[in-house]
Order: sequence, then C-alpha cells, then structure tokens
Amino acid sequence: MKKLKMSATKGLTFEEGCNKYLEYCRQRNLREGTIRHYRQSYGYFYKYFDKNMLVEDIDVNTYKDYVLHLKSTLDNDVSINSYLRDFITTIHFFMDEGYIPHFKMQAIKVDKNHIETYNEQELQLLLKKPNIKECSFTEFQCWVMTNFLFSTGVALCNGLGLAHII
Repeated sequence: MKKLKMSATKGLTFEEGCNKYLEYCRQRNLREGTIRHYRQSYGYFYKYFDKNMLVEDIDVNTYKDYVLHLKSTLDNDVSINSYLRDFITTIHFFMDEGYIPHFKMQAIKVDKNHIETYNEQELQLLLKKPNIKECSFTEFQCWVMTNFLFSTGVALCNGLGLAHII
C-alpha cells in the first residue's frame, strides 16, 4: 500500500532546502565533520546554482547540466563524484520530502588508475640483505621490516610508519 504524504509547501529556495537538509543531518546525529563537508559542497553548488532558485524547478535536466558543468570545471573524476554524491543525496532528500518528483541520478564512472608495481630488478635490490657489519641499524631495520611485509602480506594501517608496526 502506498504511503500518504502531506503536500510540501511551495516556494522553497535551493539555499533554504540545503539548510533543511543540514538540519535533517543534525537530527540524524551525523558527525560535525560530515555536516561541514556538506556545507563546503553547498558552497560549490552555489557557484553554479542560484541560491534563490526554487527547489521545485530542479529536474533530471538540472542534474545532467550540473554533471556537465563539473566535468568541464574539474579534471578529477573522484572529485566530480564527491560533489555529485552530495548533490544526489540532497536532491533525494528533496524528493523524499515531496518537494520534487523522483527521478534517477547516479555518479559517473571512474577509471581506476593502474598502480605501478616493482619490477624484478627493483625487488631483488630491495630484498637484498645488507652487510650487517657495514650497514647502519636503520638500514638493517628497514630491510627486516620490508621482508616481513612482503613475506606476510601485512599492510600498513592508519598511516603509521614502518617502525610502528613491530
């Protein structure tokens, strides 16, 4: 059975709608960092959208135009998707509140960058045991940790340096 919804009042501006979404985020007890992130994204939205634009005027073409704007102003697909996710989340809030009809939106496809791995010669050089009588303690320590990481598959966590693992 379909839910009944009250008809939302007309005349909500884009800025007022964004502020309502931030209020909704606070009600859901989202972290302050998340809310700050949305505020930052809204600053970027306002460079393209008029703050006084009515929310009811937003449609699928508005979304498509914004995607093209992001693609022409940003060269990083990850950044584009970050702004798009924030926009899509906000627009879904407007849809759920009954300000605009539902339409489909999705983030753009991101090409993954290939990470260069070590070639055979580089691995041999990296894993070659140093002369214990001539090397410094730090050089030996780095060799031990590098071998440990390569042989076990353990990864670094939380950006800690190698010395923090052992």
